[in-house]
Amino acid sequence: MNTARFGKWFQTRMAIADHIVADFPEVGVEDAEILLCCTASAFAAQMWPGERIDRARFTQYLVEFSDPGLDLSLISVPVLQEKLRDGGDLTKSIALEDHFYPGAQLRLLDPEEAHRTEIQIQSLISGLSTRDIRLCSLVSIIYSDFRSGLVHEYSLSPYLSSIPGKDLPDRPSYMNWLVQPEEGAVEDLMNEEGITREEVEATYVRQVRRLHLPHGFIRTAVSSASTNALAFWDVSTSWRRAVPNQWWLDGGPFSPFQHGA
Repeated sequence: MNTARFGKWFQTRMAIADHIVADFPEVGVEDAEILLCCTASAFAAQMWPGERIDRARFTQYLVEFSDPGLDLSLISVPVLQEKLRDGGDLTKSIALEDHFYPGAQLRLLDPEEAHRTEIQIQSLISGLSTRDIRLCSLVSIIYSDFRSGLVHEYSLSPYLSSIPGKDLPDRPSYMNWLVQPEEGAVEDLMNEEGITREEVEATYVRQVRRLHLPHGFIRTAVSSASTNALAFWDVSTSWRRAVPNQWWLDGGPFSPFQHGA
């Protein structure tokens, strides 16, 4: 098919995003990233049109067409750990930390420690569905915690950090945060334990590791996926692709795009 018009549209959006970052490096990065994510959504919707499938097709699109070296299907253990804790499953949350980065304490984690395959997670933790695990994959986090946070609230989800933990301009990193109990919990603990506010804050403060997704990482994911999608359409007979029997996010397989395949 003739992809010249769509390719020009894509290159124009990339240029606009790059100009925003260049002209407003301190305040415009989030605006550029919203545009990048909307570009990815547009490509995904072109492949799989339909209602109420935006998250499934967005993640399917990026996991299949982005640069395989980005490893977007890997699971963020710290994000999974915190979501389990917030869901009330403290045992599984602690097991993840004890197994994958024991004794790390306040040390900043490397991505190699924090990102694991779903098979590694499943071998350690039983009772989690494939979907539950994949919801904490990097590609799902880009949609749910990064893209949706910026588009709907102009802020990242609580599981993400706008500040990098390490100087990795093109790779994810983790920032350590100390979180104190919410005000209502502080008062409850003061009454139950008979201790002061200062003692509650000193005793019950906990460390969380929040994922930072740098602009370069998001740009590479969207740019590589869009470039590969255009190459795919160049040799296709239709813009549309068949809806998979099971989306990758729900447990289905995927085949990374390969030129000439």
